[in-house]
Order: sequence, then structure tokens, then C-alpha cells
Amino acid sequence: MAIALLPPQAGASGMGIVVRTARRGIQRATGWEPVQPLSGTRCITRETWEACLPLAPGWGVETSLTIDALSNGFWVKEIPAQLHHRATGKDLRGQLHRAAQLRDVVRALARKRHLSPDLDPDLPEQLVAATQAEAAPAEPREEQDVWTVVPEHESEEEIAERAEDRRVTLADLPVDGVFSDDETRALGDVDAAALDALLRALPVEGAFAPDDIVYLAETDLETLAARMREAPVEGRFSPLHAVIIASHLDAGEPQLPQSLQAPLTPDEYTSLVVHSAVDAENGS
Repeated sequence: MAIALLPPQAGASGMGIVVRTARRGIQRATGWEPVQPLSGTRCITRETWEACLPLAPGWGVETSLTIDALSNGFWVKEIPAQLHHRATGKDLRGQLHRAAQLRDVVRALARKRHLSPDLDPDLPEQLVAATQAEAAPAEPREEQDVWTVVPEHESEEEIAERAEDRRVTLADLPVDGVFSDDETRALGDVDAAALDALLRALPVEGAFAPDDIVYLAETDLETLAARMREAPVEGRFSPLHAVIIASHLDAGEPQLPQSLQAPLTPDEYTSLVVHSAVDAENGS
């Protein structure tokens, strides 16, 4: 697999948290440290592609694809390429985009059991703790502190049968889609009725994606509901807003700057949460 190594992009204004998270996760899982782990411009052989299926969802696909290719014995190289793309700015859309990227990259590392215990000092502690709970214990390679894939001890038939039984139990949750085998295993023996009540208590309009529910199941949903209900917001939040706010619960309630007046829109409040969390991390 060849990955395009792009020159500096005009207008790029991210904080680097997502890139560092992906880079360190790949390095600890495989020993290889990419320069641009999130570069999506890639050329891959069919054999390598098929060995990496199924792909991780959302923005976690590049991180997962790199780890799977290397773990299956294929070579992966970064090739300089004079390509340019539209950079993500510092506005609300850019902040939400990076928050979604971070969520998906951390999920991809956790579900594939590649999450490092000290993944990134810039990550919110609650996000790291929640995703680490999904990761299996790792066995370090010689002279390296890495996480390796833990083999399953169940047969594929047993896994599929147990997952199907569990999917029936989880069918009444406010979910848009069907839980995969990995997602049903990640939910473990969670009380579906209790989880359903907590999710529906959130001031959210719309259904959650299955992997959103897997993440939120490890979150203090009562605290999240209280935080969202008390927010100076007019209107209901979206499921994505809830996941982003949940990942920054440890940062506390953000202070409303003088440039903004209540009530805020859900987008404005969520962006404020992200900005406040980044400022708190930089200050510490």
C-alpha cells in the first residue's frame, strides 16, 4: 500500500491532536511511525485490500487500514506527492469535523485492540478511559511497548450466534442501523433496558449510530444528560453533539464568552465545549 505524502497545505489550522493520536496508535501496534497517518490518498493491491476487510467506520478507516496491512505482512510506504486539498479551518464546521475524526480514530484503535494506555497526553482523560475499556490487554513486543491483536477463542459460528441473540436484545435502543458482531460484543452484558432509558433521557433529536451507542455505554450518561439540559441552548442536540460533549465531560462546563449571547444553538455550544477543552489542555 502506497500512501501519498502531501506537502504543507495552505489554510490548515488543526491542533494536531487527531494526527498524533493516529500516529502513536499505529506506531505502538506495528512499530512503524507514519508522517501523515490520516492521508486518504492511497494505492493498494487487491490482495492487501481483501486482507484488511472489514474496514473501520468513518474517519478511523485510514488508521485501521494501515495497522491491518502491516499486521498481515504487507509493506506500507509513504510516497511524496504534489497534491493539495481544501484544508479544514478553525470555524465551527472545522471543529466538529476534527472532533468526529478524533472519535472515530480512537474507536478504531480500541475496537481493534491497538489502543495504547498512554495514547496521547492531549486526549481528554474520559475519552481515553472509555475507549481503553474496550481494548484487550496487550502483550509487549521485545523492547517495545506496543499493543497487539488478541486472538479470539470462540469459533466464528459461536460468535455469530451470540451476536445475533444480543442484537435482538438491543433492537429497541434508539439506534439507526444494526449492531455488528464487534459492537454487540463491545456492549457485553450491559442492561439494555437501563441503557435505553438513559439514552432517551438525553435532549437529543434523532437516533444514534451503533458505534455511538457503544461509546456512550461507557459514559456517565446521567451527568451527560444534566450537562446538556442545563446548557444555555435553544433546540435539541443531534446525536453527534451528544458524543462530542460526552468526550469532554471531564473539562467541566464551558464559560460563555462575551462575544456570544444565550441562548446558543446546539452547534455553537458544542463548538464552545471543544474550544474550552482544548484551552484547558493547553493550559495544563
